[in-house]
Amino acid sequence: FWYVLCVLAVLAVVFVGWVVIPYRSILAQESCSDAKFNDEHIEHYVKFATSDGENLSGWFFNRGKGTELVICYAGNSCNAGMFTSMARKDSTRSYLMLNYRGYGGSSGRLKEANMVDDACEALLHFSSELQTERVILLGFSLGTGVAIQVAARMQEVDKIVLAAPFDSMFATAGGWSLKKWILKDHFCSTEYAPKVKCPVHILFSIEDKVVRPEQTQRLAAAFNVPVHAIKVTGSHEDVIALPENWNIIEQMFCVE
Repeated sequence: FWYVLCVLAVLAVVFVGWVVIPYRSILAQESCSDAKFNDEHIEHYVKFATSDGENLSGWFFNRGKGTELVICYAGNSCNAGMFTSMARKDSTRSYLMLNYRGYGGSSGRLKEANMVDDACEALLHFSSELQTERVILLGFSLGTGVAIQVAARMQEVDKIVLAAPFDSMFATAGGWSLKKWILKDHFCSTEYAPKVKCPVHILFSIEDKVVRPEQTQRLAAAFNVPVHAIKVTGSHEDVIALPENWNIIEQMFCVE
């Protein structure tokens, strides 16, 4: 009897360590406060009301009616303000970055379906306000999963730029069957990639330990449109954090 209890206890520890904790670390972390970015960008700070009554915080760099609109989607546990530096330096385009539900100053709880629905609503609202005819989606890590689903659904998207994209959340979690069972948000980007009709640009690191290069390669193969991919070196965060990589991303905005 005691032997059975000991075995069950060990199995419980393994389950928590390999399934529950990894799940919580994938899509259950809050980002830093908006205040970190508002010192320099308070004039661009906005609140966007969703159709179901939540309020999303973020920044809208409005460069005038008709300008190209870049909509940015941050990574897991990242505040959308991570894109404010790029928006400040590029005065030729308008930039929108909104925090996911529960991140920064946004209300609500984070779920895959809500993230995509909110992104589609925001795209329609701000592109209409701006009266732009060109919309680019920029996603980093988790944000690439949002960008791909939005592009698959919305014909208003003209291009997507994906930094450190993955094929699915399940693969990022490690691929164990029980993890797939407990994951509520799968972000299976390879399922939506074939529905994307606009040009696709990918930036990824061959040294990334979070999103492995083979995951990005599987995603790239799932698109039915030409994919322009560039390899760099460095960590997962370096893909979006290093100035030289920002320069590559800006170049991707300009080419088809």
